[in-house]
Amino acid sequence: MSEAIDYEPSLHAFVEDLKAQVRKREYGALLIVASSTHTEFVLDLFPPWSCVQYEEQPDGSMGFRVKAKSSEGDSPRFESSLHVLLTIRDLALQKAAELIHISDAILEQIKDAGVEVDHRMGGAGTDGAIQ
Repeated sequence: MSEAIDYEPSLHAFVEDLKAQVRKREYGALLIVASSTHTEFVLDLFPPWSCVQYEEQPDGSMGFRVKAKSSEGDSPRFESSLHVLLTIRDLALQKAAELIHISDAILEQIKDAGVEVDHRMGGAGTDGAIQ
């Protein structure tokens, strides 16, 4: 018996193409792409030039390591590395707040229309359920 695929192959391929482009250009990225049934995301904060890199921990979890090439002259690399991380963080927080507001308003309208919605699709700003 074959196992069911738990992802959408065309969406997955598209996101893999995006990841390849991000890495080829040595960018940091937070990508979220959704179809009508599935969502894929990429969080790649540390391009190869960054002084911060992901590092697998002894327990198998992912951590990170900050490493300078030399004790002098790394200030621009540190600043650039932090720019990627902090800009993505700040924009993600801003967009999350906007998405919470939008989704809560839409869910309220759906509730007011008497339409039942799967409780797992509740607004992130609520308890996740439509009463």
